[in-house]
Amino acid sequence: MTAAAQSMGQLASAFRAMNGDFRDIRVPDAYDRTNIDALMQATGDMAGTLSMVATFLINYQVGQVNAVQIEQMLTALQVMSTTTMPSWVNAAQRLDLTQCVSIMGTPSGTTPSATSTPTNLTALQQGLVDRINPAMLTTCTPAPAAQNEQVTAAVTCSTARSGLAKSPLVMRFLDGKARAAWLATMSTGVTAGLCAESDSFGAWTYNDTAVGTLVCRPGLAGTYLGAWTFDDDNIVVVAEATSRESFYAWWSVGAYVLKR
Repeated sequence: MTAAAQSMGQLASAFRAMNGDFRDIRVPDAYDRTNIDALMQATGDMAGTLSMVATFLINYQVGQVNAVQIEQMLTALQVMSTTTMPSWVNAAQRLDLTQCVSIMGTPSGTTPSATSTPTNLTALQQGLVDRINPAMLTTCTPAPAAQNEQVTAAVTCSTARSGLAKSPLVMRFLDGKARAAWLATMSTGVTAGLCAESDSFGAWTYNDTAVGTLVCRPGLAGTYLGAWTFDDDNIVVVAEATSRESFYAWWSVGAYVLKR
């Protein structure tokens, strides 16, 4: 039990040190800190719970615990398992801290699965949802109006991060030719360039690997529209924000919405 208490204390110290390291990272003033703050909150809560367990184990050895303290510790462990740890993992996934998540592991029940989506999805829509990373997009519902001979499945999904004006539309095309034809129409009137700078279209990459094409242009009813492709899957995502800057701030963090 002494060894267990020491291990808990060391884990608590590691989480406190991690929290300090996170706080030392400089973030641009305009950056949406929602996920960063969520990660730091969960990290601090983990450190506090582990420290509490370490103290409890020490006190237990010398007979200085009572029924109330036992109940408090069990409740704290349950909260850590069902709430704090899943929050930590989900925030780390949204920030793409894949190494942290792989070290930590993914607790049971932390990531929604396809079964958490509505049951009225068609087989093709469900197949599309199964490719979506639920840490990025959740609660996908059918979008039959977007489907046709070229679009075999379409869904709209809620976002894990704030910043968009409406739920993104995710479409799977029949083949690369159909996807390219749709993209050509979408990019009509804009020139090659960088979305960070102007209305444009151009290739986009993830971890230095080519993924597809990003188109940025004004949308309807005063919104700003971005559409980006996952060429290997013939999948296109369409999202709208209040401005190009707002869209790009969201997209630059949350663009890779598929499972890797």
